[in-house]
Amino acid sequence: MILNDWPEALGAGRAGVYLQKNDAGGALYARGAQCALLEDYEQFGRHDDPLLARVQRRHVAAMAPIASLRARSHGYAEFAERHSRAFHKYAIVPLVANGTLCGTVCLSLLPSASAQAERRRRDLMHALSLHASTRLSQLRLREGAGLRWQGILAAEDVALCDLVTGGHTVTSMAAALGVSDNTIKKRLKRLYQRLDVASRSELAMQFMLGPEAPIASQRETMQVGAWHVVSLT
Repeated sequence: MILNDWPEALGAGRAGVYLQKNDAGGALYARGAQCALLEDYEQFGRHDDPLLARVQRRHVAAMAPIASLRARSHGYAEFAERHSRAFHKYAIVPLVANGTLCGTVCLSLLPSASAQAERRRRDLMHALSLHASTRLSQLRLREGAGLRWQGILAAEDVALCDLVTGGHTVTSMAAALGVSDNTIKKRLKRLYQRLDVASRSELAMQFMLGPEAPIASQRETMQVGAWHVVSLT
């Protein structure tokens, strides 16, 4: 998951990731938040959220006490009043992909012990924005890669390539696909031959680039060793 251990590092009492519904694979993830709060936010709070509007305008992490905000619509006012006790300090961290705001990380923050701790938390929030946005972009790129290989590779080979791109080990890929380690090794060897690649790193690169850009013809000009397969699991 995108958040991993970020809520604890930020001193967050509640945390969630909100992805716009028009975003591919959009979803609402919550940690320690009441279902009623999330349902209300989806129903009428999100569209009138002044903090979210500020993030959309500036593409930077917005951080302000919820009490200092003047609700600009009936919907958000009702949402804030109903759940005011849930927030000590409320923060929204943007998720940006291709220059477009596609989601947010929402945090209900606990009091900071000192000014230094508060500055560290702000730095962590900016780092979280970059980290989560990068992860989300990588996930969307992997989804697009899978679509480009449909009809060229069998569905089980596309699934295997996706796991390779995610940085999985042979054992974890075998567990995910319900087969033996030996089966995974045989399927990888077959994919190496079919796609003319020599390693899992090259296989991941070829999968991401798509079938229209064979890397075998570009090996002399590409630094394949610099390719970094990042685990997104």
